[in-house]
Amino acid sequence: MKLKEPLETVHIGHVDWEPVGQILVASSKLGVVAVSLGELNLDAFARKVEKRNFEFITEDEGYNTPIAKQLSEYFQRERRHFDVEIDYRGLTPFQQEVYLQAVATPIGSFTTYGNIAEKLGNPGASRAVGQALARNPIPIFVPCHRVLNKKGQLHGFSAKGGLNTKSLLLQIEGVMLI
Repeated sequence: MKLKEPLETVHIGHVDWEPVGQILVASSKLGVVAVSLGELNLDAFARKVEKRNFEFITEDEGYNTPIAKQLSEYFQRERRHFDVEIDYRGLTPFQQEVYLQAVATPIGSFTTYGNIAEKLGNPGASRAVGQALARNPIPIFVPCHRVLNKKGQLHGFSAKGGLNTKSLLLQIEGVMLI
C-alpha cells in the first residue's frame, strides 16, 4: 500500500491595487502558486489553490512580504523585472510550456497566441494556447496580459475588470496599443 504524500503548505499574502482591489498571493517553499486579481474571496481562492494539491493556510503576511513588495513596486512603475520563483506543480505539461513562453516575454513588449504556438512547435495550437492562458492561476508573474491576438489587439482576460485590467497592466509596462 502506497502512502499518500502530505500536501504542501502554501502561505497567503495580499497587496491592494485600486483598479481591482485586493490581490491575493499564495506561495509555497518553491515559489508563487497562485494569484487572484480581485475576483475571488479568500475561501474561493483557497479552493482554487487546493485543486492543485496544496494545503491552504490562512494569511501569513510575513512569508509573502518580498512578493507583495515587488507587486507594489510594479504597480508604481518602479519594477521592471520580478525576482520570484514560480511553482508550476499541479499544472499540465502543456500549461507549463505555455506559461514559460509567456514569462519569457519581457516587460514592455508583447507576443501573440500564434507566436507561442509556433515556439512550442505546433503553429495550429493558437486556441489551445489561449485556453491555457485563460486558466492561468498566476497572472502578472505569468504575464498572460502580454499575449495578444494575431492582429496585435487585446483579446480575453479572465481577471476582474477583463480587458480594462489587461490594458492597465500593459500601460504600467509602457505598452500602448491603438
